[in-house]
Amino acid sequence: MTLARKHIMCLLLVMGYAYNSQAQIQENTFRQPPELLSPYDEEVVQVNRPLLTWKAPLPILGSKVEYLLVLTELRKGQAAVQALQTNPPLIHRRGIGRTFLPFPIGTKALEVGKTYVWQVSAFQRGQFLGQTDIWEFTYEGMKSIILPPPPVSYPFVKTKIQDAVYQIGSTVYFAYENQFHETSLDYQIIEEGGAIVGGIPSYSLVNGINKIELSLSLIDGKQYTLVIENRLNQVFYLPFIYQTSPTP
Repeated sequence: MTLARKHIMCLLLVMGYAYNSQAQIQENTFRQPPELLSPYDEEVVQVNRPLLTWKAPLPILGSKVEYLLVLTELRKGQAAVQALQTNPPLIHRRGIGRTFLPFPIGTKALEVGKTYVWQVSAFQRGQFLGQTDIWEFTYEGMKSIILPPPPVSYPFVKTKIQDAVYQIGSTVYFAYENQFHETSLDYQIIEEGGAIVGGIPSYSLVNGINKIELSLSLIDGKQYTLVIENRLNQVFYLPFIYQTSPTP
């Protein structure tokens, strides 16, 4: 073998090693698993059909991430892992495309005094990306604080569901800070029972703080939650009671 050919083969071997090493490094890149958000661990909740929210795994590369959520009752003397593995699930939902799940319609509501555990797993094209820690929460019963803001008040949407529930008329007033150059508001209106309201109006955003007014036609006296998701998958909430007729 000539000296020149030896040099070429050595170079190819070195380049091949470098390529394989780089591929291995990329394959083993640290991945942050998904994280639960609310209800938070050991929280005492006051709604019997809470909205379940979590953070996406990082980094997200390529196709859309889907989630599996499992929620079940934690019985006396059980460990959380045992409860998830052996108890009949109250919720077992696959293929969730967003980082929140309204309490499913037709699912039995939470029972007063009982504790529940839940966990979310992430998948991409069938490949397991990781799962959250197991969190638990207890339902103590309905106890809402009704806050009737003035018509010109624009409360900011929050990243955590508050106990305070705003009473509004036919128009929902709220503020949202657009930090990531979004052009339109990505939102849903969710009924207390978990149903998603259809036919809601679209809304164009400007950069910075937006004072938003949405004219809605909903059911009088019923509680809803406004849910906004930005392009970084951060979720914001505003719970409210729709009340156009005078309360007795």
